[in-house]
Amino acid sequence: MEENNKVKAVEEFLMVKNKSPNYIQARYYVVRSNIEILEKYNSKNLSQSKQSIKLYRETTAQLAEFRTLFKSQKNKGKTNEMELHSSILLAKLYIYGPEKTLKKGLKALAGLETRFSEKKNKELFITVRKLKMECYRKLNMFIEAEKEITELIKPADLDFHEWTLLNEFGGEFYNTSLKYRNKNSNELAEKHAELAIMIYQKLFLVAANNSSYNKFYAPIQLRLAELYLDVNKTKKAKKIYLDNLEQNPESADAIYNLGLISEKEDNWEDALKTWRRFSDGVKNGSHYWFESRYHTAKALYNLGQTENACEILNMTIVLHPELRDNAFKTEFMKLKNDICDNLRISN
Repeated sequence: MEENNKVKAVEEFLMVKNKSPNYIQARYYVVRSNIEILEKYNSKNLSQSKQSIKLYRETTAQLAEFRTLFKSQKNKGKTNEMELHSSILLAKLYIYGPEKTLKKGLKALAGLETRFSEKKNKELFITVRKLKMECYRKLNMFIEAEKEITELIKPADLDFHEWTLLNEFGGEFYNTSLKYRNKNSNELAEKHAELAIMIYQKLFLVAANNSSYNKFYAPIQLRLAELYLDVNKTKKAKKIYLDNLEQNPESADAIYNLGLISEKEDNWEDALKTWRRFSDGVKNGSHYWFESRYHTAKALYNLGQTENACEILNMTIVLHPELRDNAFKTEFMKLKNDICDNLRISN
């Protein structure tokens, strides 16, 4: 529906004649609307569709015409503003078009801060930063991304726009690190995670000292701890989870991850205490209930209490034979077979 409305709007703007005083503005809206549609195609992985390729070719020609038109304007101030808009549109066309030429997109954005006032065009420059960071992230240009982040985190405090922008970038680098980790590209995953850590460290400090952002303190704290675990900074992660637990003794995220850290450290006594604490008040058959049963059995087994471990696993199957989901069921049955088979052999 939204796309159809944009198409109708484009058709109306195309009807504006070239002798009209609104012609240039109309051509701008045509190009902008088309690029927004291309961006939608890109988000839905439809950049190579016939519709997308056709629209890309039409928009490329329309943008070239628009850029020629505004350069002929006598009002220099207005021309400068149009030039900034057109540079952003050109970058988006490269980035979201079927060819996805991100480096050309970066070239279109290069040097804008030296040619135009960032103070007078704050919202447009937020878009510029977003587009640049998207390219850096997708092209794994870590040095350039770090330089941009360093510039953004310089202020002692952050206004709403700066906070929102950094939070968005942090989430994107975090999600990209997870994507690479799932593909076993651990080196790339770690580099994206390190950039996310840079951002969340700043947001963490601001949230701790600015009442406007206090409500984000705990979520950022936990995200930062998760990232520290991802880059093997276990001590830092553990400290955050313990701090979080002091503030919120019922924090399931903190207790769960402290249990995993104890397992990683082969500290099975602490692991067992943590998993038993984790199971307190957990609803029978819930996601966390299955996790607590699995990890409690694992801890008992590693402490030499094989019979108790096997009993927990068998009782879990009796109570909930479906075992949550197929992925968990595979892991659960492997642990059960290992533990209970060892018990039968020993007997």
